[in-house]
Amino acid sequence: MKVSIWGLGSVGLPLALTFTLKGADVIGIDVNEEHVENIRNGNTHIYEPFGNTDTNGVLKEVVGKKFFPTTDYKKAEEANYHLVTVGIPLDDNMNLIWTPLESALHNLGKILKEGDTVVLRATVVPGTTTGLAREILEKESGLKAGKDFYLAYAPERIAEGRAYEEFRKMPTLVGGINEKSREKAKEVLSTILESYFVEVSDPWIAEMSKVLENASRDVYIAVVNEMAKLAIARGLRPLEVIEAANTHPRVKLLRPGAGVGGHCIPNAFYYLKPLFDDRTGKSLVFASARQVNDEMPLFLASYIDQNAKALGIDKSNKVAILGLAMKDFSYDDRYSPALFLKKYLEEKGWNNIWAYDPMVPKRFDTHIDDIDAVLSDAKVVIITALQEGITAETVEKYISDGMLVLDTKGILTPVNNKKLKVVVF
Repeated sequence: MKVSIWGLGSVGLPLALTFTLKGADVIGIDVNEEHVENIRNGNTHIYEPFGNTDTNGVLKEVVGKKFFPTTDYKKAEEANYHLVTVGIPLDDNMNLIWTPLESALHNLGKILKEGDTVVLRATVVPGTTTGLAREILEKESGLKAGKDFYLAYAPERIAEGRAYEEFRKMPTLVGGINEKSREKAKEVLSTILESYFVEVSDPWIAEMSKVLENASRDVYIAVVNEMAKLAIARGLRPLEVIEAANTHPRVKLLRPGAGVGGHCIPNAFYYLKPLFDDRTGKSLVFASARQVNDEMPLFLASYIDQNAKALGIDKSNKVAILGLAMKDFSYDDRYSPALFLKKYLEEKGWNNIWAYDPMVPKRFDTHIDDIDAVLSDAKVVIITALQEGITAETVEKYISDGMLVLDTKGILTPVNNKKLKVVVF
């Protein structure tokens, strides 16, 4: 079997490698020449474990043998199955950017052959498969979807850091524009899937289900983040409140944190937003949840600003942020709460901010890989994500009177007196 994967990012690259490890030949298409060259050299920043090795380890074994990364989309003509992982990012004003997906679909349509199968796998605005994708592919190819070629939607449902496991073992939603399209999508995906398919009647169902998965987590997290504000303002530990509530068998609250980062969960509301119209009224729950989670870094910055002076801390004193990734043990800092926290602190006049995160590429001069250097002489410490080296033992060595510590990961022991404040979520 020969498969083309369109987009070699955090979804497309591990998907491509999963197919190669299952015996398929894979042509990987990406527009970024530097990224493709790094992939060819087995030197990519995208980290995923693959059994006893990782992304770069697998690349060194399969590139040029089973996996052929390229910027030349015409190479994909050799494949009969085409999996599109190009998504719909947002700009700084939270507007949808359709250009990457549209461009990929135009190029794919140009090389599409009779009998080919196209499966969209990225999270998209519901209606994309039967609307935009079908329209572009039919126009560029001159072929009829569902008759001359087959079109389906089967969203990835992976968590970063667990891609290889979850591409194989996570139940996979699949909806085709007709029954034949659904069966052809199952045919290619069964190459890697060791679990089962959840067949739905329409791509719309699969698209809405995928967005709902992400949006619902946004809501669940917003509930505990808003409660965390109430608890912290009253000197209470949020996790103790949550654990008490969770003793009720019908309550399953999550843990609060510094916000919600990445692209999956924060983007979900904006994929649903175009669907709200005169028939539905505006979004209330999803919109409010997004606002709550977006405002958590600002809440933390304001808390620091309001409580530092009583501890004798000046805005020129050193601030240490531990963990710049969007979640624990990740290389990905897209939409990271820690970066927003840094921005809000700087806007409030804090000008001596240092950060430790060995997984995230360097973002500024005082983002360094030496946690001891970051913590030394710091008067404010905020733990926003866990990485190697960020432990209670390491941080507590540097905690002393005259400090303010915010631990959103719950690894420290709370302290609250006139000389020292350690706030633990």
